[in-house]
Amino acid sequence: MSSLVRCGISADAGLLIDDFINFLIMARPPQVVNEKTLSQKIEKKHDDLYQLFFYLFIFRKKITQHSSMFLSRLQILREREWILTNGLGGYALGFGDLLPKRKYNGLLIAGMAAMKRIHVLSSLEERVESSQGTFFLDATSYGDVIHPRGHEHLVNVGLRPYPSFLFSSRPYSSRCLLLKEVLLTPGMNAVVISYTNLGKDAIQLGLRPKFTLRDHHGLIPPGMWDRVPVHVDIDGPQFKLTREDSGFRVYGYVEHGKVIRDQVIYRSVHYPLEALRGYDSIEDLIAPVAIEMTLQSQSKTSLLISTEPQSDPAKVVEKTYQHDQTFPVPKDAPARRTLKPFRGDVDPPRKQYEREDYLAVLSQMASECVLEDHDVCAGYPWFGAWGRDTLICLLSFGVLPDGKEKAVALLKKYGAALRQGLLPNTFGEGGEGQNFDSIDAPLWYVINGFLHAPKDHTIWQHIQAIIVHFIHSHHDLFLVGDDGLIEIRPSSKAMTWMDAIVFGQPVTPRFGKPVEINALWINALETALQLAKQNSAKGLESDSLRISLPDLARLLKAARTSFKMFIGPDFLADRLEEGTPVWEPRPNAVIAAALPFDVVDGEALRMIWMKAKAELLTPHGLRSLSPMHSAFREKYVGNQKQRDLAYHQGTVWTYLLLFYGRLVMKVFPQKKQAAKELEQAVATLRQMLMNDELASLPEVWDGVRARLPKGCPSQAWSIFAVLEMEHLIEELKYS
Repeated sequence: MSSLVRCGISADAGLLIDDFINFLIMARPPQVVNEKTLSQKIEKKHDDLYQLFFYLFIFRKKITQHSSMFLSRLQILREREWILTNGLGGYALGFGDLLPKRKYNGLLIAGMAAMKRIHVLSSLEERVESSQGTFFLDATSYGDVIHPRGHEHLVNVGLRPYPSFLFSSRPYSSRCLLLKEVLLTPGMNAVVISYTNLGKDAIQLGLRPKFTLRDHHGLIPPGMWDRVPVHVDIDGPQFKLTREDSGFRVYGYVEHGKVIRDQVIYRSVHYPLEALRGYDSIEDLIAPVAIEMTLQSQSKTSLLISTEPQSDPAKVVEKTYQHDQTFPVPKDAPARRTLKPFRGDVDPPRKQYEREDYLAVLSQMASECVLEDHDVCAGYPWFGAWGRDTLICLLSFGVLPDGKEKAVALLKKYGAALRQGLLPNTFGEGGEGQNFDSIDAPLWYVINGFLHAPKDHTIWQHIQAIIVHFIHSHHDLFLVGDDGLIEIRPSSKAMTWMDAIVFGQPVTPRFGKPVEINALWINALETALQLAKQNSAKGLESDSLRISLPDLARLLKAARTSFKMFIGPDFLADRLEEGTPVWEPRPNAVIAAALPFDVVDGEALRMIWMKAKAELLTPHGLRSLSPMHSAFREKYVGNQKQRDLAYHQGTVWTYLLLFYGRLVMKVFPQKKQAAKELEQAVATLRQMLMNDELASLPEVWDGVRARLPKGCPSQAWSIFAVLEMEHLIEELKYS
């Protein structure tokens, strides 16, 4: 979080000031950025730009030095995102202040067949009438104004195990205290929103559910609800809505309330984060019904919204609550701390979970990414099932309950999707968008097959298909050369995990022979040889293609010999281009060094670790490029083109901690030293999670001065990486 936010300045404003300071540095770069040099520049040149820069620089410095004076739990949580998933690819996503800032924010986004997602329910208008006055709980941005301003009535927020919000009148009064909780029903596209009156007086509660009924990537154009009818059927406490042009239906049920037909259209709702990302950001929402109820002191009511009719909605509500009661609850959760003197806007952050509960929360986060149909959602909200991401996550499935069994089922599903030795990099949403432009996904498949199912005949067949098709490649994407190494041919595709493309061309193309791809290839060959011997096979064959074990062994030997060309004086070359090493300090060397079968000796392993720790390791993960390199980009900001240009040019990736941790285990055979290095690497993320400051782990962070999570707010391989790091620490310290 920006230090400016801690002074009451919004996150967006804080980021703009930070970005402006960075612009001023580039516009008038002092040789050394400190108070003395800046003062000298101002005295000599009387430059207004330097003067402004000086005051902003000192202001930011002072705030950073004394950030603990301004930091509060509520200020942090209002800027952080919460996430719920249902095992079907469906989710609910929002911010701690309940202000929708993304088009993906919503209380119910349904997961349909083949990972298609339908945005169903955005939010609710929530009006409270009490002895302390009338106010609203919700907040909506209309571009130049936020109305109403329910976030100003928040006195406590909880991110886990499900989002919960404690509201009061202004000024705070124990006579008016309302707890709101949001839960998704597991295995069902249904959301439960509950309200508990914890105050001393009765309140009148008026609700208007705001529906979207659209694809979760799209928006409802202004004026569309004037042209597209939504049919309403009301039956006592239950109602059914039908969008008449598509036939899509939504079912609702409310406890202890009256449902009224009273349509309202909320026009020109604005999503500021979409605007900042360069996307369309305005849509209309429709509320076809209103709900009125009276809540006596200490009473509770729930609203259920589902994409399927429920014969016993009260039972669904009960089932939903029972499922989520099994998870750890933060010490300062709104349901636990509701009365004075607690006020979230003055309480500093403190540890919310003990270590055992923290590990359980991490495991819960990872499980939320695993789908019921033997797959993994790469990231919520905008990613679906991605081959590379899934198979990297699979490396750590062993730490999950029933993880081995789930891994085997997933490997069989993915193996059935093989095409000429390649796996889909993306499976698409709703059956659209599948592609086969990942060279590393099938190699990760081979390693996972050996790790999770070395005796499974079906998976062994898939591994053979991958190896022989790579060797006898009949497409134009890559080839295995006479030196035994894989070479990626120039094209418009980005075949490695550094896959950003701008204007049809890869930003970091890595054509030639990438270091981690060839380390994976060597590991795949070693794996295939071991499995062949285990299965008493004389060779590998698939689709009339074949290679004998002696030829496979010779290929492996050639690849190992050729790999020595990657080894430099202090790191590994990122790739070989026409036989020439390209010396870019990237984490791909760490991936290569961390694999099960070593591709370099122990001295080189230590050399790689030292360079990675010095130039790539940050409190949130590993940089994708050393800041010493001329192409390094500090910030992941701007529209899609600007973000993609920075994506793999210095942006920090949390998932890379998985390979850093495995490298540390190789470099330090002494348990005490290894544990120390691992704990240093995860210390910041651990503190944020133990303080309940993050509901999940994001995709990326800025390359320098990272304050806010960036990219996808809940990324599967980030979660699995930290989960494995913590389990490694457990084994080292307590086994």
